[in-house]
Amino acid sequence: MRFDRWQRWFFTLMCLGFASVAVAWATPPANAPAAKPVVAKPAAAAKVDSRPSFTPEREAAALAFVSMHHAELQKVLNQLKAMQREEYESAIRQLFQTSEQLARLKDQDVQRYELDLEDWKIKSRIQLLAARAGISEDPALDAQLKELVEKQVAARILRLTLEQNRAKERLQRVETQLGKVTTERDADIERQYTTLMRGVKKARTAMAKQTAAAKTQGSK
Repeated sequence: MRFDRWQRWFFTLMCLGFASVAVAWATPPANAPAAKPVVAKPAAAAKVDSRPSFTPEREAAALAFVSMHHAELQKVLNQLKAMQREEYESAIRQLFQTSEQLARLKDQDVQRYELDLEDWKIKSRIQLLAARAGISEDPALDAQLKELVEKQVAARILRLTLEQNRAKERLQRVETQLGKVTTERDADIERQYTTLMRGVKKARTAMAKQTAAAKTQGSK
């Protein structure tokens, strides 16, 4: 999930507590001059939302995923559900999509799944702490954020190392195949040519038989 989307959800929750104060600040005095009308800007073209739709079944799956891998986020979602239903459903849709992507990856590549899951867990915690740190000067939160960023970089190094090792293995296989083809080049050419010509000769023989039969039939 994108960092800015998570932060929007977290800040939404944390700022709701100051909503009444914000309204008071935004309300002009009775004798204040009328505000100038605001000219609306043309709306940008809406982006296509490729996320799955919200359903109770997907909600249950997303919450189970969160409960297993980031229980603290469950509290945030509960608050979001009570205060901002639309944002809550958007979060659930994104979480369900993430859980499905990770589930498919687990079936295909367990090593990469474990690394990507750990990366998601770290990012999720970073985003939650960053939202809290944004409204509170707490050295403990700052220290936790730094520690999580260090873990995030370490996780990225592990993913890249895995990719590097696999790339080396693929390169080694290609080099082995290349060496074999190069060494056996002449023999391979002869073998393939012999097989090809065997088929060509059979086709020529069959054609000759058909031609002879047609001539015999025509002479009668």
